Amino acid sequence: MGKVTDYLMALIQKQVDEHGIVVWYDPDGYYAGVVQNLTLPGVPVLRFKGSYFELREQLEPFLEFVDKEGQPKPNCGVPPKVIVINGVSH
Repeated sequence: MGKVTDYLMALIQKQVDEHGIVVWYDPDGYYAGVVQNLTLPGVPVLRFKGSYFELREQLEPFLEFVDKEGQPKPNCGVPPKVIVINGVSH
């Protein structure tokens, strides 16, 4: 990878570590090439594909902090680590 891509990956990893959920908004698709290859170990990447309802459905399991019995899940106070990409893909 190039220096800019390496920097972006490190910055995204830092944001995920500090905040949990990271939303990447690139409406003009300037970073579409980076986004297509975006992978961070243990961090799911969800992509907007034209429907916010579909995206919310994909994100919902990461936002659920109560188990089937109505009890808080372990680590429910820790934000989930997930990247949400909203932008144009080329």
